[in-house]
Amino acid sequence: MQKLINSQQISDCLIEDLLSCENYSFAVAWVTDKSAFYENLLKNLDKINIGIIGLDLAGTSPDVLEKLYDKSNIGFRQNVYSVFHPKTHVFNFGDYAHVYMGSSNLTSGGLGKNTEMNLRVKVATDSELYQEVMAEVLSYKYHTISNDGFTEEFFEEYRNRYEARQLFDRSLLNSDIDELVESLHDVKECVITDLDWQSYAERVENEFFQEDGRAFEERLDLLDTVKNLFKKYGSLKNMSIEDQRIIVGISLKGDVDYYKYRGWFGTLQSIGQLMGYYNSKGEHYSQNAIEAISNAIDIIPLEGEVTEEQFKQYIKAIFPVLKYDSEKSNSTAFFSRFLTLKRPDLFVSLNGANKEILEWQYGENYKHYSNYWKMMEWLKESEWYLVGDKNHSAWKYRMAFVDSLAYSYTNQDYL
Repeated sequence: MQKLINSQQISDCLIEDLLSCENYSFAVAWVTDKSAFYENLLKNLDKINIGIIGLDLAGTSPDVLEKLYDKSNIGFRQNVYSVFHPKTHVFNFGDYAHVYMGSSNLTSGGLGKNTEMNLRVKVATDSELYQEVMAEVLSYKYHTISNDGFTEEFFEEYRNRYEARQLFDRSLLNSDIDELVESLHDVKECVITDLDWQSYAERVENEFFQEDGRAFEERLDLLDTVKNLFKKYGSLKNMSIEDQRIIVGISLKGDVDYYKYRGWFGTLQSIGQLMGYYNSKGEHYSQNAIEAISNAIDIIPLEGEVTEEQFKQYIKAIFPVLKYDSEKSNSTAFFSRFLTLKRPDLFVSLNGANKEILEWQYGENYKHYSNYWKMMEWLKESEWYLVGDKNHSAWKYRMAFVDSLAYSYTNQDYL
């Protein structure tokens, strides 16, 4: 066993083993593109057996992500409930391997200026320790981001997060205590759950879209319209197909003239299956699917408490309509739209337009339905939710209007 007590020594040993090994497996929290080891790694990608790189806290360089995301033997990991934080390296030399465990990430700091400590252990490849370490590294592979998750939007969002973190770190390093206290106060004012009713209502009322200033009125009109439809007909399937499309949030020819504000609170226009189901003149029109969606929504009462059990029953009923697996699918936009339109006092629609701010506010990825429920419970603890002007037109819809605070297409920077 060898103790490596400075970053340069660690870097030298890693490079030495990389150049001479048969194959290399690793799992690290972060990788940046400013180290001698990374330069050597790019020249020896064919030696990588398994490589797992974390993206939590935006510590990995976006250039590394964009360079390596499509390599079949490298996976990128984003945790939901915790930070992916291992620093493990295994260099295989045939009948033995060098296993590194310690504090160093594959960053310019971890392999350069930081104070680090690592152990390098020589083990037989048929030893229990080797098998256990490799099994653990391999297990990380099954929780990495799938290929279809690497979209232009994903890369852009990650780069923005990375740059924001770099700016924050530099600001923190150069700030005195008074500046930090002031910044903390500013952040507290921007936390959704810390807003009082007056602050919340002012932000909601002043949301505007494309300079026409009508966002609040349009949102309010949609919620009033849907509330009246449910009161009149009781169930979605009892409404005309045109009225159903208002609630689904999709438009076919002539629908805009029929009702034009349906796009607020997360339109489902991008889900082609739904467009087909609700097109009564199209070949994919499906009365069975429409009734299944309606029956699922009926599980949620129009008034009173909605229990977690009712919520789970709703999820179980609505996901199969689009052949989604409720335990694996993360289509929050789909199931939260209907919840929000029927019960805007209890639910908010979550979608690509409000995802970045709400995930940052909540501190976790909300896409799995169980975490969505927890997020709603978290929002219900807000001061604006518990105490406010009950005569205000937004009060009865106050959870749905959280979308106004986080909506990226309206010209605002409230949060």
